[in-house]
Amino acid sequence: VAVEVDNHEFVAAEAGVETAQALLDTADRQLSRAKVTSPIAGSVVKRLVSVGEQVDGTAAQPLIEVANLDVLELAANVPSDRLAGIRVGQAVEIASDAYGDRTFPGRVIAIAPAVDAATNTALARIAVTNSEHLLKIGMYAQARVAIGERKGVLTVPPSAVGTKTIGVPRRG
Repeated sequence: VAVEVDNHEFVAAEAGVETAQALLDTADRQLSRAKVTSPIAGSVVKRLVSVGEQVDGTAAQPLIEVANLDVLELAANVPSDRLAGIRVGQAVEIASDAYGDRTFPGRVIAIAPAVDAATNTALARIAVTNSEHLLKIGMYAQARVAIGERKGVLTVPPSAVGTKTIGVPRRG
């Protein structure tokens, strides 16, 4: 009789192990479905769902917006009369009011083939190095491009040039 009771307990314990394994498999499957991965390395810049919200897990319902902040892209409107001086690959200096006189290096990566008739500007895309992640997505910034350089010429700072007539020389 003792062997029969032990065998009965063994069968019950074995059934308990199988049940626990089934529950573990279900939990593992649910956990694998809950894992969110991104095809790019970067930082989450926007969450598009709330905590606890049920999602379908397809690309039709994005959960987060991820961006690589190491290099940002600036969309700059270039007046049409300045387009002749802009070219792809050209170095650009980026400044933002948020950082005073500090500048960030960039390069022109594309120039739109058409000018917007309403603004008389063309869109230039500029890749900006942002290794310290100081610039943020959506920030306003100014782009400075050296259009021409002349060596060996005398230059005068703008503050030294006046527009008022102080006096008129006398003749005679």
